Amino acid sequence: MEQDLLMQLNQRYQESRQLEEQLEFIEQQMSELQMFSKSVEEIGKSSEKEILSSIGKGLFVKCEMKEKEFFVDVGAGVVVKKSPDDAIGIIEQQISRLGEIRYQINDNLNGLSSEFQELIKKLEQVKKE
Repeated sequence: MEQDLLMQLNQRYQESRQLEEQLEFIEQQMSELQMFSKSVEEIGKSSEKEILSSIGKGLFVKCEMKEKEFFVDVGAGVVVKKSPDDAIGIIEQQISRLGEIRYQINDNLNGLSSEFQELIKKLEQVKKE
């Protein structure tokens, strides 16, 4: 019985660690999207024609903007033209979806925490017997 409870405790601990890692990743993604949204907003308001554009891994190239519209990947390899406000709307939808996922993960973590506490109480009772 004690061994079984210890195994269950270990399993709940592993599950909670995985959820915490997922939560950390979600929060990082939300933060990056919020910064990205601010950048899109600044570009939309700016009268500058030249910008530094990231091409990945800390590498930038100076570009001249010909228009204030963005090409947005909407999935399945489909790219559409969007205004800065429309692009920000898409980013905000993504942030909202991630917020819902974060809520679900937190809810699952709270449930695991309750289960963990119950298992500890059972283990303490078994040890007393």
